[in-house]
Amino acid sequence: MLTYRVVGLTLLSFSLLSGCASTYTAGVEGQQTPDGSIVVTEYNSGLGVRISQVKGHHTGDLYKARVVIENTTDYTLGLQYQFNWFDEGGDEVAIDSYAWTPITLYGQNKKSISSLSPDQFAKSFRISVRDLKSTKTFKTNIFGIR
Repeated sequence: MLTYRVVGLTLLSFSLLSGCASTYTAGVEGQQTPDGSIVVTEYNSGLGVRISQVKGHHTGDLYKARVVIENTTDYTLGLQYQFNWFDEGGDEVAIDSYAWTPITLYGQNKKSISSLSPDQFAKSFRISVRDLKSTKTFKTNIFGIR
């Protein structure tokens, strides 16, 4: 009887840990760090989207981000984007309060996207852009490590 409990608890632990793994689907990310550096990371070069401008500045007590994304293909793309905000220490502020927002980007066109920080503690940001119908995903574990 004890053996069945140990095996059952072990299987339950493994299923819970594997259930915590998430799928990372961003095709491209752009961010501005607290020191003003700009970093653009492309995870899926086949997506056909490029981040061409990343700018941020203070507007009163809040921080405003503006990003220009470009469709480098001749086709209309259905995309989603999400802004995340970080404090001076690099910790995310207002975690899980930002939904993925759909956007249509026509072939060879650009679109400017902006967002305002949730509070005065935000000093940097990241924007993630992904395909609505993406089948190419990247696995992360519960610690966010790819």
